[in-house]
Amino acid sequence: VAEANASPGYDTIVIPAGTYSVADLTITDAVKLQGAGASSTILDASTEAAHAIQVQSGALADISGVTIQNGQAADPSSDGGAIYNQGDTHLTASVISGNTGLYGGLRNTGNLVVDQTTVTGNCGPSGGGIWSGDGSTTNLILIDSTVSNSGPVGSCTDGGGGIHFNGSYGGVIDRSTISGNDTTGSSEAGGMTPLGATVYVVNSTIANNSGVIAGGVSGQGGGAVFLNDTIAGNTSSQNGGGINIAS
Repeated sequence: VAEANASPGYDTIVIPAGTYSVADLTITDAVKLQGAGASSTILDASTEAAHAIQVQSGALADISGVTIQNGQAADPSSDGGAIYNQGDTHLTASVISGNTGLYGGLRNTGNLVVDQTTVTGNCGPSGGGIWSGDGSTTNLILIDSTVSNSGPVGSCTDGGGGIHFNGSYGGVIDRSTISGNDTTGSSEAGGMTPLGATVYVVNSTIANNSGVIAGGVSGQGGGAVFLNDTIAGNTSSQNGGGINIAS
């Protein structure tokens, strides 16, 4: 990665099948990481307290065909366990699992496309699976993907649900599933929480999530636009099991 960063232009790194120990790989240029498939190429970040990959502002990353697992954010108060994206990242045909940090699996303050990817079994108090927000043009697009089983995992007991959107910029969820996520926080929904952001949900399923303030979706100062979706089997101990939107 360091050599690719130092070489101007777009570079491709092919990662053969195998399990590799990684920690804080930092992408500063245009780099493609191409694995042999999510079941074959495993990037394991369990050996150090660090996220696996950071994409810095102005950088471009295309990551495909890998599993990124067991990341432990170096700064538990600010990082995502697997990927911290500040630039432009396209994550395809991959698995993000077993990562912990304040923002669980993926933290996005840039532009992030998650395509044909499973984000599962991650834990963090603010968006266990994915947290997206704060950047002036932050955007998250989820296509043909699944965010599932986010919540308390192992020693991480403060689960923050599936996806958290924060700030004026939201995103699009298309042909995707958000299911089986759980939150222990009183301000998060089990499935998806848009705060100050508008999220467009199309041809998707939000099901079997559980939370305190809402099971499926909870928003304040933002909201969600739904088109041809299934929202079912979500439970809450306080408000709407499916949807709870406050002004």
